Amino acid sequence: MEDYSLEALGQVVKRLRREKGLTQEELGDAADYKGGAGVSISRLEHGRLQPTPERFAGIAQALGISQEELELRASEEAASHQGEAGDRTRTYEERVAAIVQASERRRHLAPELEAFAETSKRAEHAFLTRFRDVAVRVNHVPPHDDAQLAHGGGAETNGAEAEAAYQIQFTQYGVSRALAERAGGAGVGGVVRGATAHLAFTQAVALGAAPLGATVPSLAGAAAALNGLRAAMGVGRPANRVGGTAGGMNLLATVAVGTVVAAILERQAAAKRSRKQHESAAKLAAAEADIDANQANVEALLDVIPRATEILDYVAIHAGHALTRWGTQIGDDIVPWETLGETEQQRYHDFVAIAAAQLAVATIDLPELATSRDTDLEQATAVADQILIQAKRAITSRV
Repeated sequence: MEDYSLEALGQVVKRLRREKGLTQEELGDAADYKGGAGVSISRLEHGRLQPTPERFAGIAQALGISQEELELRASEEAASHQGEAGDRTRTYEERVAAIVQASERRRHLAPELEAFAETSKRAEHAFLTRFRDVAVRVNHVPPHDDAQLAHGGGAETNGAEAEAAYQIQFTQYGVSRALAERAGGAGVGGVVRGATAHLAFTQAVALGAAPLGATVPSLAGAAAALNGLRAAMGVGRPANRVGGTAGGMNLLATVAVGTVVAAILERQAAAKRSRKQHESAAKLAAAEADIDANQANVEALLDVIPRATEILDYVAIHAGHALTRWGTQIGDDIVPWETLGETEQQRYHDFVAIAAAQLAVATIDLPELATSRDTDLEQATAVADQILIQAKRAITSRV
């Protein structure tokens, strides 16, 4: 058995990582953490994650040392702490400094969330809404391939990667079917029905207002079949459970607020009488317990939200410009699908895929990242990470 603690290993890894100039994400990627690589390294450095032998070997190699050397340094780190202080706990100042550092990380959440919300709205206006308006002018679009959906879009992997792929695939199926609702009628009547169906669908997905089957009745059977397939695959949430940001803002705010730290610092300045010292100690213990419980959630959110914002910004700018060019090419009149050229037809399908990827990113379940614990948090982070990876690939390859 190793003669070092996870805390000692974490301190050594953090020190060596910084010396090598690596980010947590870069080290996690090198160690082959598939989902939430940066979050996994953050948990390791905080003494909350035991790496598998394979991950341990990858970390050591990325840090430029052998596994034996990493174990030795972790053992020396543990022995050093014991030799210096025995059972000595950290001083009051050290504990406050650690809380302040964690609080600074939390303060980054507010501007990141604001940027995410603003960029999400901008991308919806610049691409999603405009695509709906252009797409309803195209009549008799062939239906989405139901067989492809039933087989998971060709996905051959399991776990987080498969769940993310299926979320994006089902959303693409829904967008395609909602747009194709107008195929039964030509002219203005068909366009109105198609616009209404697609608007209802996008609102439901983007805002989490209702299950997909209830919003677009034609999707009810597909949603039920997909839920059964999901259960058989063991890939997590039902298809009609839609994540969102609006309903989770209060949960996220509770993670981000650092009022306990402010109270500690105020008490620190005035803690001359024993009563105030006692109150300050209680506040300190409460803050440490809060950080121990929630800091992993903070790190997960700080990993996911900026990446999601970057993708949505790309959609707003580049996909928006591509859509403008395509809309100009097909004109302002009602256009039968058969009269479109092969290039314009492919662009239509490309934009459906981009819309699905955009919706998947915009509706990542941030409240779940803010409140889950332990393995549930690892799974939620891994799924979010895969959604970001796959959505970015889908978008950038088509713009």
